[in-house]
Amino acid sequence: MKIKTIFVGKLQDRYLKEGIETYRDRIARYSRIELIEVEDEVVTAKADQGRIKGKEADRILKRVSPGSVLVALDERGKGLSSEGLAGFIQKGMDSGAKEISFVVGGSLGLGEKVRERADLTMSLSTMTFTHQMVRVILLEQIYRAFTIIKGEPYHK
Repeated sequence: MKIKTIFVGKLQDRYLKEGIETYRDRIARYSRIELIEVEDEVVTAKADQGRIKGKEADRILKRVSPGSVLVALDERGKGLSSEGLAGFIQKGMDSGAKEISFVVGGSLGLGEKVRERADLTMSLSTMTFTHQMVRVILLEQIYRAFTIIKGEPYHK
C-alpha cells in the first residue's frame, strides 16, 4: 500500500523540513510514500475565503488517485488515538486499498469539495497548530501507526 500526503503551500522552515525528511524515511521502511505540495492562494483581508478554499480544493483533488482512501485533516474531524489511526491504516491494508491519501489544507483550512470526497475527516488535536507544523505531526503519527501494526517498541 502507498501513503500519499497532499499539503497546500510550500514549506519554508528548515527545522520542519528536517522533521519531515526524518519521518518520510522512517515510513518508507513500511510503505511507499509520496509527499506532494500544491500551490496555495494569496490570502488578503478582502479575499473571498470560499473562493480561495475552492481553488485549493480543486488542486488537491487533482492529486488524489481514483480509488484512493482519502483522509482530510480538519479541526472538526474525528479524533483518533494513535492505536485508532493504526487500526484505520490496517483496515485499509486488509481491504486491499492501494493508497491512503492524507490531506492538509492551507491557512484557511480545506474546501468543501475535499471534505465531501473524504472517507474520513480526522482531527489531530483540539489544539490549533500551524498548517505547516501539522505536516511533521501527521508524518510522526503515520510512522507510529506502522510501528503499532508491526508490534515494534516505538509506541509505548
